Amino acid sequence: MASAAVALPPPPDESRRPWGILIGVGIGLLAVWFVFTAVFNGDSDDVAASTTTPPPTTAATTPAPTTTTTEAISTTSTTSTTTATTTTTTTTTTTTTTLPLIEAEGTPIPVEDIDLGAFALGPFSFDAGTPYLGRLVASLGQPDSMEPAGVDMGLCENDDGVAYTWDGFTAIFRVDGETEVLVGYRLVQTGSDHPTQAISSRSGLEVGHTVERLDAIYLQSGVAFEEIDGTTHFLLLRSSDARTLLWGPVSSSDPSGVVEGIYSPRACDGGPVPTP
Repeated sequence: MASAAVALPPPPDESRRPWGILIGVGIGLLAVWFVFTAVFNGDSDDVAASTTTPPPTTAATTPAPTTTTTEAISTTSTTSTTTATTTTTTTTTTTTTTLPLIEAEGTPIPVEDIDLGAFALGPFSFDAGTPYLGRLVASLGQPDSMEPAGVDMGLCENDDGVAYTWDGFTAIFRVDGETEVLVGYRLVQTGSDHPTQAISSRSGLEVGHTVERLDAIYLQSGVAFEEIDGTTHFLLLRSSDARTLLWGPVSSSDPSGVVEGIYSPRACDGGPVPTP
């Protein structure tokens, strides 16, 4: 039996094969592009996330320069405070009082003619009612000081008085209305060379003389010694009635004692008087 003839497929068309290859290659390239795009987009997102939110660093949390700066400032501040508290400033204020100018009156009297008496100061009689201040200023110049006078200067308790001082010499006035009346004096030893230091009593007693000299000058009178306000004073007494003529402080009642002051009797009571 004869076999049937088999129909073979026609040979491929060689003219179409290149297009198939090109289409295949194109599809492959497209697939590669999709894969590359996917991978590239994934890497870009990771880079963007890293740039937008960087991981925290230890240096930002605890920077070393900050600790060093804080310690340096603390040391400098402590040293400055200690130095500032060790300085002290003291201020002293002095007040000066100026006496009013006193007008000089009459002819000046030489100092050697201003002697110390029981009832007068040189030519000036006590309680004469004549204002002698201007005359004293003409003779001695402007006084060094002026102060109120009271019982401490021998005035009575209700008297108003004023005392003017030239070095160690003080003239005591009682104020009667608008008139200052001379009522006494006091001369104390200052050791200066002021002219008033040379003023003497009418018999020649001066501050600085010894008690022995005092006794010799007043040999015909009585001299007593009294403790007054804790200081030894001499009292020159009139022999006829023991009335006080002069008195004043002495360094001691011994012959070597020094006469430190010569006072007129107190204007109020004529004292002091010796203790019986």
